[in-house]
Amino acid sequence: MTLSLLARLICFRTRGLQLITIPPQPEFFDGRVRHWRAISGVLLGEIDYQPGADRGLHAHERACLHLNLHGGYIERIGTRVIECSELAVSFQPAGHEHSYRCYNVPTRAFTVEFESSWLDRLQSAGISPHSQMFADGRILELALKVRTEYSIADSASQLSVEGLLLEIFAAASRYRPESGASRSEPPWLARVDRLLRARFAEVLRLDDVASEVHVHPVHLARTFRAHRGLTIGSFVRQLRVSQACILLGEPGRSLAQLAAELGFSDQSQFTRTFRRATGLTPGRYRLALPRTR
Repeated sequence: MTLSLLARLICFRTRGLQLITIPPQPEFFDGRVRHWRAISGVLLGEIDYQPGADRGLHAHERACLHLNLHGGYIERIGTRVIECSELAVSFQPAGHEHSYRCYNVPTRAFTVEFESSWLDRLQSAGISPHSQMFADGRILELALKVRTEYSIADSASQLSVEGLLLEIFAAASRYRPESGASRSEPPWLARVDRLLRARFAEVLRLDDVASEVHVHPVHLARTFRAHRGLTIGSFVRQLRVSQACILLGEPGRSLAQLAAELGFSDQSQFTRTFRRATGLTPGRYRLALPRTR
């Protein structure tokens, strides 16, 4: 039986019992699908990519929203070259042609695929999303919350996912690269990104980071917030929470061990920070995680 036929298969139960529709298979064929779910008319899942994974020019039938959780990749769109690093959020419309090569480290992404009806709905509201990478703290925060709702998948998740995705597209429609900045991004800011991603579990001082890139701490703080949409401290917390979401899916570590490994002072601080970011305690998040397929 083909996937296209399976996607449309409807199973009837007699005597008034529930009608069950089997959702379409997602297009997560580039990497290894850890798990996926259909919620509120969209397909959501987590995908692992091997170090150095490379795919030539191709296009996807459905529009996609990507949250890069770990690792990263270089994307090529025509003559444009875009770097998608950890915690980057991007949108690719249906039919988007691109190629990519992953970093030489394991990469994991959370992806949302949209049926055409979703895009029609947005266009009726005057929103026409296009291919874009977002350096915006608010959009990142919303994307992380979508991932949390994906993990919970309870009776309220449909409303929550739908509302969060609409918020993302509303924020994206107002997003302007480098909003709040009067000039293009300084080259040293990419070095700050790399430093924070490599050392987020350490106790970092603003003076130390500024010294690494040879700028004044005040200039560093202002420039980072203008271009990234959040403070350096908030970015580090999001890096820790994102890594925690990955490690909570792996057996063998206690919450106290994770707290120490991720740079929290103790398990209580870990729990408070994680709950503020996701709405769940680390323990409940671990229990809610779908099984790897």
